[in-house]
Amino acid sequence: MWPNYEIMQVNVPKTKKTYCKNKKCKKHTLHKVTQSKKGKDSLAAQGKRRYDRKQSGYGGQNKPVFHKKVISKWLWKFFVLVSYVLKQLRRLCLGCNVRVANMFLDTQSR
Repeated sequence: MWPNYEIMQVNVPKTKKTYCKNKKCKKHTLHKVTQSKKGKDSLAAQGKRRYDRKQSGYGGQNKPVFHKKVISKWLWKFFVLVSYVLKQLRRLCLGCNVRVANMFLDTQSR
C-alpha cells in the first residue's frame, strides 16, 4: 500500500537564501544548510538510571521495544549565516503533506 520510503532520496541545497532575524541583518541573506545531529544521551538522567536498574539482573528485556517504521521523516536543519556565525534551527518535513504536517504540529503543541 505505502511506497518504499527507504530508497527515497531528497536533494537538500548546500546554501539557501533565507531571512535572518538578527538585529544586524533583518534581511534575506545566504545561509549554509547543515543537518543537526542528536546529542549524546546522559547516563545521569533519571529515566536512564531507572531503565538500567530495571534491566539489571535476570529477566531479559522488560520494556516494550518499538518496531514500527516512520512514513514521513522530520529533519532538523541548521541555517548558518555565511557572513558571520549565527545559527538558526528549523524543521523540514520529507515525504509528507504540508497541511497534515501543520495539523501534526498543532496537536503536538497542546
